Amino acid sequence: MRTQLSLSNKVLFLVTLPLLVQLGLLTRLSISQSEAEADLKKADHAREVAASINEITNTIYAIISIYGTEESLKNISLSDKAFNDSLDTMRKDYKHLKDITEGDEFLRPSIEQSEKNAEEGLALLRTMKESFDRAGGDERDARKPMWRKLRQLVQSVLSSDLATAGQRLRAVADKSPEVQALHRQEAQSMILTAAIFNLLLTAIMALFLTKGITNKLKQMNDNTYRLASGLPLNPVIRGTDEIARLDQVFHDLDSALKEASRKEQAVFNNARDMICSLDEQGRITFVNPASLNLLGSKSRELLQTYIVDLVLADDKVNVLDFLDKSKGHSQDTPVEARMLRTNGTVVDTLWSVQWSPEEKSFFCIIHDISERRAAENMKQEILAMVSHDLRTPLTTTMNALDFLESLSSATTTEKETRYIAMAQRSVSRMMTLINDLLDVEKARAGMVVLDTKPTALNDCFNLCEDLVTGFADSAKVTLKFTHSDLFVQVEEKLFVRVLQNLVSNAVKYSSPDGTVKIYAVQNNEFAHITVEDFGPGIPASQLGKVFERFHQAQGQLATTKGGSGLGLTICKVMTELHGGKIWAESEEGKGSKFQLTIPLAARAVESQLPLAQTPHTAASE
Repeated sequence: MRTQLSLSNKVLFLVTLPLLVQLGLLTRLSISQSEAEADLKKADHAREVAASINEITNTIYAIISIYGTEESLKNISLSDKAFNDSLDTMRKDYKHLKDITEGDEFLRPSIEQSEKNAEEGLALLRTMKESFDRAGGDERDARKPMWRKLRQLVQSVLSSDLATAGQRLRAVADKSPEVQALHRQEAQSMILTAAIFNLLLTAIMALFLTKGITNKLKQMNDNTYRLASGLPLNPVIRGTDEIARLDQVFHDLDSALKEASRKEQAVFNNARDMICSLDEQGRITFVNPASLNLLGSKSRELLQTYIVDLVLADDKVNVLDFLDKSKGHSQDTPVEARMLRTNGTVVDTLWSVQWSPEEKSFFCIIHDISERRAAENMKQEILAMVSHDLRTPLTTTMNALDFLESLSSATTTEKETRYIAMAQRSVSRMMTLINDLLDVEKARAGMVVLDTKPTALNDCFNLCEDLVTGFADSAKVTLKFTHSDLFVQVEEKLFVRVLQNLVSNAVKYSSPDGTVKIYAVQNNEFAHITVEDFGPGIPASQLGKVFERFHQAQGQLATTKGGSGLGLTICKVMTELHGGKIWAESEEGKGSKFQLTIPLAARAVESQLPLAQTPHTAASE
């Protein structure tokens, strides 16, 4: 099986192989250079040795030529300076020759023997000089053997081995330029051969690599055109390199786009909302089949129709203004418009529009809100009915019960009195529920206008304490209000109602002999108020639902002490109307904390009151 290489590995191989060839060439050139330097050193050494041997030979010849006859004994003197200088020169030459031939097993013995013979010859010459100085010509015959031996020593000093070595070394030195020329020629040949080989190798590999890459890129380019045209792609490129993997990803992208297109088309065709695109003049260029259900017209019937022609005359100006503003920026807030069906009926719709500068088109989603509008109208009718048709009879019933209670008669039994009280409590609770429900809906509908003014928070605490103390005493719960110097910007009546609901709720869920703490601290430009009880707490699963309408925490206390389920909802609505926030924190078995923030009055902010202590510290005080 052929090994598959990645594109990066192929490029690395293309770069690395010529470098390896060059590295091999440099290595061989380095070896050749080392050999050349070694030959050069060898030639220099041979030249130096040959020169030293020649110096010794010349010195010995000079000494023998001057002092080598019987007649010369008359004239020489052992203390003669020229003679001693010749001897010193010879000895220095021998020492230098031994130094430069140290380790040479071939020359060293010949040099040492030559030096020994030279010293012995000098000693023999001194002996003959002493004989001549002592007896003159009388001992001439006795000195003849000495002269023969001296000649033998001179011959041994200038032996054929040393002379031959000198000649051989001179020949080596003379041959060095030729050897160096051969080395240079060899290096030039290697460089030229390697360069040509490297060039051919790089060209072949580059051609092979670029051909493979360009063919794959051509196929990728063709696939790009096919993808844009909706045509089937070419087969997947085989291999494991980066281009092959990219082509595989490209095929996966094509499959994903087709799948997304199928899903998008399915969503588009089956959407209940009318989805359409408009040109810059507001004509419909594309619309989904939902137009049939919304307007009673098929998609093809609406093409090139001006969208405002489908809108009720009274709403056309709003729609055109909405579309015009969408060109400048994205419209986060949808617009409502009434549209005409083909049968002449009116449908309430909610429009969301996005302008595309690139395509110069509007993309619209039109949602049918007829059912929601009908539900809102029904809700208003029910609230009106509750407000008038229920509250009026209940008021009459409460007045009648109050009248019956005011009658004192000896014939009124204890049972009748108890039933009247029960009826009064039920009617009162029903009235409270109706009033709370109306208050919540009015606030959410924006029908409540606050009349806020700077109010001492401590005054609100005192009013709340007066209102809740009786209920707390009956439940055997202690209220602990912590004094506060903060001023808040509130409508006092509504804000006290929030505090009353929170404190009453805390009392309701506290155990007998329990305590409810109410305290406040300053947090930047807000008063942070906490109502803390030490009851059973709220389960974590219900903590996010406590402010919903008609929701009560589960448990024994909730069922025994009851409640309308709107108290905390009113707290949330009224707090948010004041520009604050409210939330609950609780841990089962350890009680609950209801916390809210209310904006401080301008006088409190300008006075830059120091931040109060943390809630726990304030409560402990």
